[in-house]
Amino acid sequence: WDRAVRGIEAAKRAGVPVTLSFIMTKQNIARIKDYIATAYNLLNGAPKSRVAFVNILPHYEQGNTDGEQQFLQQVLTTDDQIKPILDDAKANACHLGLDVFVWPTVINLHEPPKFSTCQSPFVRIGVDGFANISGCSRISPPDSSWGQVMPDAWLMSPKMKDLRRQLTGVSPLRWECRSGR
Repeated sequence: WDRAVRGIEAAKRAGVPVTLSFIMTKQNIARIKDYIATAYNLLNGAPKSRVAFVNILPHYEQGNTDGEQQFLQQVLTTDDQIKPILDDAKANACHLGLDVFVWPTVINLHEPPKFSTCQSPFVRIGVDGFANISGCSRISPPDSSWGQVMPDAWLMSPKMKDLRRQLTGVSPLRWECRSGR
């Protein structure tokens, strides 16, 4: 955290715009006003800086019921009655003059996914470790039914194979990966 704050302060001093992103879940949505205050304090004086509050994205393999259950325990849905919380947070951010360019898009579990709500169509797709893709990573998890990126293009490169072996424990993890550098 301290390193991130120092980086934000350095960017502000250099006149570089800063974007802060907060992943909102059922577990932390009640604290969104705290995040707004934190963002305001961190970005105060930073030129053209902004904030994004996004719903957690679906990153589980299709058919993985444990992954789906974990996702459903965290994702903000229309059943969660968070509209009053978001409305209050929006008013608070507006009052502070905080530029929030993305608010969480809640999903409706009782309807098929509405891809018209996708905030980044054809800009950002989800790709999982099996090369499965998603047409909109904010709406549905990557799945082979959407298609796959050509594995030989990047997934099967020697460097990627080595990284996968290290991350799955087949090979020792390199120092750079362990240290977060």
